[in-house]
Amino acid sequence: MTALGFLSSGGMASVGGDLPEAERQPLQDIAKAFGDAVRRLALAKGLPASKQAVWNAQWFFGAVDGQAYHILFAEQAGAQTSIRFMDLRKHGVVPLDTLAADVRMNIGEPIYGFSIPVADAKSGKRDTLINTHASAYVESVVQTRSQSAAPTAKVDQKLCFVIMSFSDNPQLRDFYELGIKPTIEKLGYRCERIDEQQFNGSIRDRILKNIAAAKFIVADVTEARPNCYYELGIAHSLGKEVVHLANDTGDIHFDIKDFNFIIYKRIADLKEKLEQRLNSTVGKAV
Repeated sequence: MTALGFLSSGGMASVGGDLPEAERQPLQDIAKAFGDAVRRLALAKGLPASKQAVWNAQWFFGAVDGQAYHILFAEQAGAQTSIRFMDLRKHGVVPLDTLAADVRMNIGEPIYGFSIPVADAKSGKRDTLINTHASAYVESVVQTRSQSAAPTAKVDQKLCFVIMSFSDNPQLRDFYELGIKPTIEKLGYRCERIDEQQFNGSIRDRILKNIAAAKFIVADVTEARPNCYYELGIAHSLGKEVVHLANDTGDIHFDIKDFNFIIYKRIADLKEKLEQRLNSTVGKAV
């Protein structure tokens, strides 16, 4: 019996926590809807059930604080399926990364976690948010499989690959074209982003090759879409030197807040801070 299996159809599990039973249903409904969305999206991509770690998780943590519902799945090898519902409202707002760190220390390695504001969970936004998180999880599995199947690339000592959102927002375009790109090129590196390259075939495979081949990565999570986080995860897993950027701390996802981000407000600010960081980490191109 897995945690999602129990939450979806019942069975044998250890169920506990200090959240009153009458208030547990929203968390259970969110988890079940997430599991159904993961199964549907994974099936569409041909991913077998054995690769869907959240469906195999034996430990589930659902909590509500003063602002949001939190969902976490974790590994708990050799133990009975455990379901915990916690009331954190007396603590105000509790960041999900804090909960994940506690789970990692006391239970096992978190598989996936997400939060949904209580107000959104009670509105029509709930299903959209759940599908977004399910899509992010499934794509992370796809990326991991692609990464494990990819050949080792030769590192191009003059290549910097940039991970960021592409949109019609002129401010984002200026951050890249007037801030990030000229600063990197000033130090003698080639600055490339996937939308600037001409190629045939899979975009995902091309991105993977660029990340593997780059000497270092610059990742700007300003208005980042889920794919940006997948690509950033690959860069981290490959041990790449990554310079993390954000125009606002609100753009930083819970599971990467521990990294040393450059927070900038204006293009001049971005250029100055980025050049200082690059000079002190990767140096000028040789």
